[in-house]
Amino acid sequence: MPYVLDKVKVPNDAIRGELEMDVERDLDEEIKDGIYHLALQLHRLYQHQKERNDKKLLE
Repeated sequence: MPYVLDKVKVPNDAIRGELEMDVERDLDEEIKDGIYHLALQLHRLYQHQKERNDKKLLE
């Protein structure tokens, strides 16, 4: 009987490995997307700050 369980274990290990890689890839993408959106927000904040400062200088 252990022989049969070993045959089942190999595909399970392969599937587990694939799932781990998928989860890791998805997490990487989520992190990259989050960083991108935060950088975009920061850029917009700096733009608005610069526009306000420029406007104050013209007054």
